[in-house]
Order: sequence, then structure tokens, then C-alpha cells
Amino acid sequence: SRWHVVALKDTGGRTVIGAATPNDIGGSPFHVAFGVRAAAQSGVRIADCEVRNVTGAGFAAVDGILLDNSGTTTASVGLAEIARNRVHDLTNTSATGGGVTGIRANLTANAASSARVYDNMVWGLSSASATSGARRVVGIGVQTAGGGGGAAHEVDFNSVRLDLPRAPGASAAFEAGTATGPVRRVRNNALVNATAGAAGPGTHYAWVSAGSAAIGPPGSVSDRNVLFVSDL
Repeated sequence: SRWHVVALKDTGGRTVIGAATPNDIGGSPFHVAFGVRAAAQSGVRIADCEVRNVTGAGFAAVDGILLDNSGTTTASVGLAEIARNRVHDLTNTSATGGGVTGIRANLTANAASSARVYDNMVWGLSSASATSGARRVVGIGVQTAGGGGGAAHEVDFNSVRLDLPRAPGASAAFEAGTATGPVRRVRNNALVNATAGAAGPGTHYAWVSAGSAAIGPPGSVSDRNVLFVSDL
């Protein structure tokens, strides 16, 4: 297994996590793989990073950037910001593989907990998983762990493109993991799932919400987003 992390500054001052070599980070069939993980952090800011070449080879999750809080915890984590990052070339090579997510944000159940996810770019995600129910590839996922009632996610001005080279499983450019939980305001994003419909038994979405009647609890908003799915 490869658990080293390469972090360096490119010519534009961006922090680069993961070398240019494919499969540079991760590769274990048993353990999660991630570029950046902030667990139970208060007031964290993850900005101006390039996260690339993270690989899983088993049932565990692969994340580019993970804001990892328990939705059942009631302590405030303040304002978390995930901004101006580039996340690309994440994969899971297992047919029973766990989820691959570009940016995943979970908040605690406290009205003072909030996340701003803005000006990020996500592309080049893939998975060999044959699971066709739950999405195996997600560009941006919020509150995938459930809970988080009273908190708020602000997701603005992000660009996501999925175009899975192999896609037996399901995928979504954006997914909210619970119908209740935090308020979510999702605005001015380009959420593109260009995966061909004939690529496998899985279905492919621009946006997935857990509820059938609303995108989230009262106060949630979807406004001025560009949603695209191939082969409608």
C-alpha cells in the first residue's frame, strides 16, 4: 500500500497533493484513500489545492477532499470552507469497490455549523464497481453520512464533469445524502454527467436528492445551476 503524500507548490502557488503518476496515493484493498481529510475540525479552510491520482482497490471509500464530521454530534464546528480546489483522477479498481467522491462534506447537528463549498473543479473520476443502486461515483456530496439537522451547506460556483470511461455502477455529479439534515443552498454550479447511458446497468445523474418531494429541509435552494446528463 502507498500511504505517502506528495505536497508541493506549483508555479501558481497551489498546493499539489499526489504526484503526476497515476495511482500515487492509496491502492489498498482494505483502507480508505483520500487526498485531504479534515476530521472534527473547527473553522477549517481547505483552499487552493490540487488533489490528484488517489486510488482505492476494495470496499473502502475514495475521497479527494473529505470534511468528516458526525451528523449525530451536536457540537459546533463553525464555518468550514472548501474553495478554489482542483480534484481529479480518483478511481476505485475493484468490482465491489466503495464510493469515489471528489468533494464530500458532512456537518454536525448544530445551527452554528456551516460549510461553504465554492469555486472548485472536479473531473476525471471513475470506478470499476458493478453496484447499480447507490451511486459509486459522486462529484460533490453533502451530508452523505446523514444527520446534521440545523446546519447549512452553501455550494456555489463549482464545476463538475463526470465522463466515466467504465461505468457499470451508478453516478451523480451532485448528491445530497439525506432528505432532512442541513439546509442546502446550491447555486450557480455546472453539474455535468456526460457518462454514456449505455456504459452499464447503472444510472447516471446530474443531481440526486434523498427525498422525492423536496431537495432538502425548508430554506433549501437550487438556483441558476446548469444540469446536464447525456442520453436523456
